[in-house]
Amino acid sequence: MRVNAYFSKQLWAILVLKEKKTMKQLMIWASAALLISCNQEQKKQQQVPAPDVEMSPAGPVNSNATTVNTGTVSLPEAAQRFIGQHFKEASISKIEGKAAPSKDGTMYESKLSEGTEIDFDQDGNWTEISTEGTVAIPLAVLPQEIQDYLNANYNGLAVTSADKEPSGYELELANDTELYFDANGKFVRKGR
Repeated sequence: MRVNAYFSKQLWAILVLKEKKTMKQLMIWASAALLISCNQEQKKQQQVPAPDVEMSPAGPVNSNATTVNTGTVSLPEAAQRFIGQHFKEASISKIEGKAAPSKDGTMYESKLSEGTEIDFDQDGNWTEISTEGTVAIPLAVLPQEIQDYLNANYNGLAVTSADKEPSGYELELANDTELYFDANGKFVRKGR
């Protein structure tokens, strides 16, 4: 009877070891399969170009900012004209295209050589402009009514940030004053 109990224990130990080995092999195979499928999904995402983003070969960025290819993303014609007209001295150092528009409609983010960042929608209209240091946003990019208000009330104070939303404009001045205007350019209120 003792011999039977001994062999039963040995048989049970063999089965448990075999089951642990099988589970270990199963876990290894499952982990490998998961890694392979994740890697394939990542490759698919990298191969699909973003919609509404024009793909083109890299080109030079010239000093008058009319050639705006930086890598594989090109800005729409309207955005190219905007930069060439209002930021003549700067060159484009970076352009990033988005797969889908952000909340404010931004599809392209660009950075200029002097630190200005300009976001554009899919049609090339600016949605946000921000500057660094002593660089000011040209007033000509804003509606005439906003320009008149700034000249009358904040003459000589630089605009350092401008957001254009469907509901209106939010500006930040060099002294950290925030001003809000409706979509027609009429003054609404002053922030901090």
